[in-house]
Amino acid sequence: NIKKAAKTIVRNNPDAVGLSAMTDNRFNLIELSREIKRISPQMFIFVGGPHFTATAEDAVNNVPTIDVVVIGEGEYSSVELLNCYFSGKSFHQVKNICFKDKQANGKIVKTQIQPAVKNLDLLPMPAYHLLELNKYSPLGFCLSNLNPQEKRMPAASVISSRGCPNSCIFCANNSDGMKTEFRTRSPGLFVDEIQYLHEKYGFRIFNFWDDTFTISKEFVLMVCEEILKRNLRIKWYARGRVNTVNREILQCMKDAGCIAILFGAESGSEKILHTLKKNITVEQIKKSVQDAADVGMDVIVAFMISS
Repeated sequence: NIKKAAKTIVRNNPDAVGLSAMTDNRFNLIELSREIKRISPQMFIFVGGPHFTATAEDAVNNVPTIDVVVIGEGEYSSVELLNCYFSGKSFHQVKNICFKDKQANGKIVKTQIQPAVKNLDLLPMPAYHLLELNKYSPLGFCLSNLNPQEKRMPAASVISSRGCPNSCIFCANNSDGMKTEFRTRSPGLFVDEIQYLHEKYGFRIFNFWDDTFTISKEFVLMVCEEILKRNLRIKWYARGRVNTVNREILQCMKDAGCIAILFGAESGSEKILHTLKKNITVEQIKKSVQDAADVGMDVIVAFMISS
């Protein structure tokens, strides 16, 4: 409920509000920003996420309740932006943002774009103690590898990598402001986070939110080795790519607790796959799905269907 959410946010008396959206829920963000401003007109609202990264200038021009758009990965830019806001300094020095310059008759300013974070290990672990983790959604919507109790358990979301080396024409990762090179965290640090959530908060089910967890065979094997070495009795779900897996990789993932994998097939037509620049074949889709099923994983296959 947008009105209830806005009231809850304002009641917590924030100094500023940061909101994020993808394309399918962008109107919820816009409506929420309007409701927050209605209750608290002076509230500073900055937004980010894939949709507003791709439409930054349009957003600040047409949605007056959005003060600033943060473009791309926002950890450093958001901190710089807030430091300038609280100290009353100009936003022009902050990289990776877009805003209306009130000192220049509302001229739209898009600042210099700086490269994405190269070393993901420099980023701290999320402040999990600030989140109501018991409200996170279960994973077991259609998975046979979870028992009835596990299907009701909240799943912890974790990310081990960012970026993608592929060039699928439909993907946000291939759009302006979002296209970045593939980078991974150190396998040990990534599994440290999993172990922390498992031991401190009791999570047994994990959702690996990497766009494609299986891009680097070496990295996948090291993550699985870390999980097995620490004897973490967890179950997890990941997203893969049919031209980056084989029976060995899938078996290793299954041994380390991977119960399900999603493959983006998109189409059963070689012509359409070529047009999409998906760089996979129908035969690869069939083989990878069969291999994953053979090692005992639940397999989810995503397709694009015209409406």
